[in-house]
Amino acid sequence: MVVDYFIEVERSYPTESRDSLKAEECLEIGYKVWPILSEWKPDVIHLNDRQVWMPFRNFPNTVFSLHLSMPDLTGLRGMDAYWFHELKVERDACARAGALVVYSQFTREIVWEKLCEFAAPLVLPLGFDGSKFHAAKPADRIVISYFGRLAQGQKGFVEYLQAVDMLDEEILRRYEIEFNVYGKGQMPDWLPTRRITTVAFLEGEALTEAYARSHIVVMPSKYEPFGLVGLEALASGCLLLCTEGQGMDEYLVPGKNYLPIRSDPFDIKARLEEVLSQPGRYLGRERAIMDSVKDWTWERCVTEHLKVYHQVMTGRAPFLKWANGKLARQVESWWKENGEKRKAKLGPILKEAAACLGKGKTLVLGATEAELSAYAGEGRELIPHSFHSRNGGFVSFATEYILVPPDSVDQTIFLLGPEYVTNFELSLRELYRITREQLVLGISYGERSFAQTSVFPSRDALSASVHTWPLFECLSESYYDFVDGVDGKGKSLGLFSLRKRSVEELRALQEGRP
Repeated sequence: MVVDYFIEVERSYPTESRDSLKAEECLEIGYKVWPILSEWKPDVIHLNDRQVWMPFRNFPNTVFSLHLSMPDLTGLRGMDAYWFHELKVERDACARAGALVVYSQFTREIVWEKLCEFAAPLVLPLGFDGSKFHAAKPADRIVISYFGRLAQGQKGFVEYLQAVDMLDEEILRRYEIEFNVYGKGQMPDWLPTRRITTVAFLEGEALTEAYARSHIVVMPSKYEPFGLVGLEALASGCLLLCTEGQGMDEYLVPGKNYLPIRSDPFDIKARLEEVLSQPGRYLGRERAIMDSVKDWTWERCVTEHLKVYHQVMTGRAPFLKWANGKLARQVESWWKENGEKRKAKLGPILKEAAACLGKGKTLVLGATEAELSAYAGEGRELIPHSFHSRNGGFVSFATEYILVPPDSVDQTIFLLGPEYVTNFELSLRELYRITREQLVLGISYGERSFAQTSVFPSRDALSASVHTWPLFECLSESYYDFVDGVDGKGKSLGLFSLRKRSVEELRALQEGRP
């Protein structure tokens, strides 16, 4: 890493207040860094965790990445006043940053529950150099290791030591077994270490060799935003015993590369004895385990971050936030469970919608398999942006942010879904941006349904709203009654064919010209 500038804080204000110290630090850094920013004019300012946030809090082009919420972590042991200002800084960063980046679903939930409910955390992949890791398992013994800081409040290494100490002697007599602890920190004298072969802090090649020799890695973490240790262990072909429901879930593959444990010595003991009783069933699958994490590359990590940088530098941060906020995730979860059922009885309306479509590239938002079949036609290339994709994965239908270049599809169709997006105005602007010619929308009206965010009480109210949208001209409209496949109730829907207005037409509308 090359450091272009090093800024030193010269304190002059006599105080013991951490808030005052932080304020002085921010003022000093801001004063010294301003000439640099004025010269460079950075497109994006990426701030890595809360320590560097405050001097840049009022810049619109910030990206804040949260790797570990220290105030939340200390809260596991009881929050005190010493950490309170750190909590304020972290909450401010989550709320104000142009884009907030986290690295697991677990951390996203932490942000919403503990830091800022209206934040919009973007879950991006981390990367590592998998080529540095390899498997070289000894054939004359079974090596079981713990890697990580000797921090009991977070890592659970004491439970690992207790579990090893309680293992059944009869099982240990069957094989030559080696137990290791690799990590930074002090090992208290009272901990049970009679069966531990090595306690050491390793770096570089010595660390990768320790991974390579280990058959099993035990990771009993109590709080882990991502867990790079687990990724490195899997890249070394180790069977990973780890806790679920944390950041490691991003790369864990059930039934393939790990066994679940609780951060409890009795549960760890039981799992280790299970593996050691049947080693042929669990060990010897190094290649399959290594393959399971081969996609966690720096190239993928950089590509996904560049996408976010581009959105922030082009002023599209609000679109990102609305599409990734808590409300959007709640609506998305409901659609994941009910989207297919809700559209199950729309057969006749799907045919009418298909008749509105022309030829060319057609982006279908919130598509079901039946819907795609109904829209297929000669000269029409369907691009599904689905509730359930063909490979079984779920794709968000949040239209406040669609990762499609401007004017890249001839027409877009979104049937029975626009009323569920969290920001209707931003959604229309995004649909205008990506669509070259025509937009077909199907919007229900009448009584509000569960999870619906926009409601149109009557046909007249819906029609009046559509005809006031400046970005599109309504070419045709028709209305239908249908049965909701979720609740079985009769409902009504308006189907609209809209033409995208040109920039010149929009200028004329704004200036009151015909």
